[in-house]
Amino acid sequence: MLWHTTAFCVEDMTIGEFIACFPSTFLLTGQTFQATQALSSELPVPFAIGQIDAWTVVCDPLCIITWREQMLAAFSQHRRIFAFVIECAANIYGFWYFVDGHLLRHVLFQDGACVEEEGRKLAEEEGLAGLEGYNEESIFALLERIAVFGQRQLSESSFQGLINELYAPQAV
Repeated sequence: MLWHTTAFCVEDMTIGEFIACFPSTFLLTGQTFQATQALSSELPVPFAIGQIDAWTVVCDPLCIITWREQMLAAFSQHRRIFAFVIECAANIYGFWYFVDGHLLRHVLFQDGACVEEEGRKLAEEEGLAGLEGYNEESIFALLERIAVFGQRQLSESSFQGLINELYAPQAV
């Protein structure tokens, strides 16, 4: 499967807790999506949200929240957040890892070259990135090492549509 997604995973929160606590207003749309749609550019709503074990996963294919480091850092107080981008068509792969309000690590590769890197290498990264840097497989492997779920569980999950004040589609 060619992935086109940006998402972030919040530890130890239910979907209801996430909606109640995130620093912007979210509303469930009542729509349900399989992972193939929720984690793609074909998602007909700005976001989708699901629960995998103790982690709430927010699919953000338009990169509306995931690239807002300050917002995710602030929201990571007393928890961990693992955010990632996997864009196979553009050959862009990367992740952000926040713990207790701090960005510990951020890496972004495009066309096999590191274009952004911040923080010290995580123990969980050992042996993942090859000579060409990060790719789809290594991002999912890192997700599994940190969150204890990976590509298989993500692919088998269903997600609920979600809208919020950060992105309101304009009527034409």
